[in-house]
Amino acid sequence: MKTALITFCLALSFGLINGQNKTTTDAAPAENVICKKCNCDPSTKIIECSGKALTKMFTVDDWAALNATKDDYEVLKLDNNQLENIDVAFPPLRFPLKVIDFRHNKIKKIVKNVFTNLNYLEEVNLAFNELTTENFKPDIFEGKYSPDEYEPLKSLKRLRLSYNLLHNLDEEIFEHTKHLQELYLDNNPFQIIHTNVMSAFADISQLQLLDMSRMELSSLPEPIFHTLRALKVLKLEGNLFKTIPEALKYAINLRELSLDENPIGDLNENNAIPAMPKLEKLNMTYMGALTVIGKGGMGGLESLTELKLSHNHHLSFIHPSAFTFPEKDNPEREQWPPIKKLFLDNNNLTSLDNHMFIRWKDMKEIHLHDNPWLCDCKLQWVSFILMPVIKETTPHLIDHIKCSAPHPLLDKKILDLSNERSELRCLDKYGAQPERDSALLVALLIGVLLGMPLAYASIMIYKRGCGRRGPADFSRAFYKRADLQDDVII
Repeated sequence: MKTALITFCLALSFGLINGQNKTTTDAAPAENVICKKCNCDPSTKIIECSGKALTKMFTVDDWAALNATKDDYEVLKLDNNQLENIDVAFPPLRFPLKVIDFRHNKIKKIVKNVFTNLNYLEEVNLAFNELTTENFKPDIFEGKYSPDEYEPLKSLKRLRLSYNLLHNLDEEIFEHTKHLQELYLDNNPFQIIHTNVMSAFADISQLQLLDMSRMELSSLPEPIFHTLRALKVLKLEGNLFKTIPEALKYAINLRELSLDENPIGDLNENNAIPAMPKLEKLNMTYMGALTVIGKGGMGGLESLTELKLSHNHHLSFIHPSAFTFPEKDNPEREQWPPIKKLFLDNNNLTSLDNHMFIRWKDMKEIHLHDNPWLCDCKLQWVSFILMPVIKETTPHLIDHIKCSAPHPLLDKKILDLSNERSELRCLDKYGAQPERDSALLVALLIGVLLGMPLAYASIMIYKRGCGRRGPADFSRAFYKRADLQDDVII
């Protein structure tokens, strides 16, 4: 009896253990494929899958395994892989994924509703891929149903499409992303802005930053910025504009504008930057066709605090009234923008007018280095007034502000002239330089003084018969041919 009881208890215990093990086995979590292939770092909240030679997107099951963990992630990096298609939509995620980076893949197609379940998504980076206008469709960005908007992806604020193969945009491409604040279209071969693009822009009225650099654009439709009233930063670098685009007059709320590396010619009242009363920063660098900024060329920039006008190797003159604008209450009086940072380095400037700005001493940065400055009396104020300011604000560049003329001051540091309190001379109206002419006059005087005795000696030697004539010379001197009539009489 006891033996049977012991056997029964052992069997029961064994069965309970096996049942517990079986339950444990059945509840074993699926393999976390994503964190096995990538580096999942909860401390930085980044899933790092960069450069892992991935060719396919993660499946719904893969995401389910990651969802089963208690870790939170905000950034997914899938850049520098071999992805060609985003053909799997993201499932609902327990953690708040905010940024997805697809840069440097070979993406050509993206499935519809791919981001629908990502309620916290703020940025999608699709730069450096192979997206075309034909394959880039509005349904990619479809969100969840909303009674107020058409299937919005409300959280998306930043979309990077740089370096793709886009030449146009579907007119409804942004119908689900009306809360977009930053859009990067740079380095796509648009060449022309079609009406579709302007229609698409009408859906993103909250846009604050627009990058249209290096899109091979030579012109812009005049009303392109008419609906973008919230636009604050506009980048038009590296395009083919030869004149200032008229469309800028509608970008009335711009704070920053970049026109670098455009073949824009001389600025004047007929080719001026339009009035942008809120513009604070303007970049116009590496512009090879720019030689002169004439009167009124930048006269509509009342709030300008930072101007980068450097590396324009043919820019040789800036008019004293290039930046002035009439006072509102008294149009006969001039006003100047409150410039704080001025970059005029690496141009071809030889002089600078004191009246171009009036608050020179209030500036925080003044860059004048690497220009061929003509150190005459017109540049005296730079030596006495600006150099102490530059020495205080940007001392590391001050030694590169040098004279290129006149000749005695060649390569002379203007800082040294300032320290020496040197008085700079006004040059002759016709370009004469007495400091060089004096040496020539002295040499000429010495030559005259040395030449006079030599000339006198030569004359005396000649008179004394240095070339004395013989008897035949004298006989020919007194010989006269007979007249023909004399011969007949004889």
